[in-house]
Parts: sequence; C-alpha cells; structure tokens
Amino acid sequence: FNFTRVPGLGGAGGFGAGNGSPGGSNNNVQPPSGDGGGGAGLGGAVFNYGGTLSVRNSTLSGNTAQGGSSGFVPSPYGGGVGPGGDGGAGSGFGGAIFSMNRGATSASVNLRHVTIADSTVAAGQSLGAAGAATGALYVLGNSGTSTAVVNNSIIADTSAGVDFVASTISGGTANSSGVGNLIETNTGFGGSITSTADPNLAGLADNRGPTPTRALNTGSPAIDAGDPGQTGGLTTDQRGGIFQRVVDGDLNGSTIVDIGAYELIQIDYGDAPDFASGTGDVEVLLESGVDDQRISNVGTDGDASRGAGNGRVAFNATANEYL
Repeated sequence: FNFTRVPGLGGAGGFGAGNGSPGGSNNNVQPPSGDGGGGAGLGGAVFNYGGTLSVRNSTLSGNTAQGGSSGFVPSPYGGGVGPGGDGGAGSGFGGAIFSMNRGATSASVNLRHVTIADSTVAAGQSLGAAGAATGALYVLGNSGTSTAVVNNSIIADTSAGVDFVASTISGGTANSSGVGNLIETNTGFGGSITSTADPNLAGLADNRGPTPTRALNTGSPAIDAGDPGQTGGLTTDQRGGIFQRVVDGDLNGSTIVDIGAYELIQIDYGDAPDFASGTGDVEVLLESGVDDQRISNVGTDGDASRGAGNGRVAFNATANEYL
C-alpha cells in the first residue's frame, strides 16, 4: 500500500491530537487564557497500539503528526494553528508510524523494502511548556514491550528531530533490529545501517505501476546497497509487473537489490562503434556495353572520365575516389 500526505491532526490519519480545555468564566471564552494541555499527535499514517503491523514494498511519503495546542484555539482539525494558552503543547511523534504496546500486549512493526520520506513532526502551539517533535518511525515501550524489525528500508528526510526513534517510559522495553537499511538519523536503532547519507530520492510520482513511488536518482547510495538475504521472496518492486526486485542498478556487473520500495533499472547500451580510419582497395566489376573502357576519377561529385581499359573500376579508400 501507499501512504501519502495524511495528517495526524485531531484524529485524521493516526491517533490525532486534541486541544486543551478553554479558559474564561460563565461560558464567556477569552482566548488565549485556557490552561489545558494539548494532546499528542501520534502516527501521521499509522498508529499501532498493541498490534502487529507488517509493511513491504510500500512508500510512506509526506505524512504529518502534529501535537495539539493548549488552551482554546479554533481549528477544523482540533489540533490548533494559533497561539495556545498556559498549558503545555502536545507533542508530535511518528510522522509516518507510531507504535506502542498496549499494557502487557506487545506491539510489533515489520518493514521490508519500505521507503519512508519527507515526514513532518510538529508540536502544538502554547504559551506554556513546549511539546516535543521527532521520529518518522517512533517505537515506544510503555511498561511493556514494543518491537521494530526493519530490513532493506529507507527512513529519511524527516522535518525535525531524527528519523527513527526507539524509546521507553515506565520501565518498558523497545527492541529494534534489521539489516541493509538507509536511515539518516536515529536514536536507539539496534540493527544494521548500511548508509546514513541523503537517499537522493525523486519526488512522489507515477513511475508506472498501481501506486506512486519515490524513484532513486542516479548516484543514490541506496542503489545496489540492500542485503540480498532480506528480500523476503519479493520478485518485483512496489510497481509490480515487469519491474524486477533485483537488478544491476549501477551497471557495475553485480546484481544486488536496492534499498527501499523502488528498484532502479538502467539500460546498458554497450560501447559505441569504433570508426577508426584505415586504407584498402575495393574492386567493382561493371557490365558495360563498351568493351575495354576504363572509368576513372569517380569522386563524390559524380564526375568521371573514360578511357581505354579492361572494364574494371578500382576504389582508393585513402583518396576516397574510384580509379
């Protein structure tokens, strides 16, 4: 599947943030005097609460998790866009995915050949304490266990904070593992990171296939950089059909899978022909109504002279003329 630009504000998308309680007296609201704290915005595309989330060959692009503002602030999303009251602003965690255990019920996230990019995390607005904002993928162990297994995936270009976060509160546990990944920045990732460089992605576009994708530009560090043992049996990239999952994307002779949902396919046209100069003789036999005549000095202008000969025409390759 493909997630794109789904805000986690006030319940649209993931677990949305709410605003704090309004202030005032006798139902006469006087913003921004409210002191209620804003709720957190958790998971711009997916909020996983004590469940198992498995995603493969998919792109999550341009999603947003924004915390609610404190006090009373009108907003069609319930997340607030103006200055809040004295209460603390809500935090924004997991611009694309937020995953947390539900009591003793653990939560798990499994990603394989996934591209998560251009996620936005933002705290709500407040005159009081500021909220936090971080993590395109945020894994939280809250008095229990949350797990993330990430293989051959890109997590990058998050607007604030870091791209991957594994965190705990109240004695919880957050486990993470996986190999062959491009993760630009992280806190607590326990697996293998192949590259922390900018993935050099093209914008979300129709690159053929049923859903939009983020193509790898030429020179991307994700090309031919995945772990061959972690394709999970995938035979195509996100686009399906003729788009094979494992090709020689950098044309260096080694067929290695790319990181992320998109597999770069380039065509090798081979070396250009060598038009080296040289010399040689070419004989052309002509059937002529005139016996023993010789045609000489036939150039590119088509002029020729005729004389006695044996009916043969010779070509001088060096002089580029017939003799």
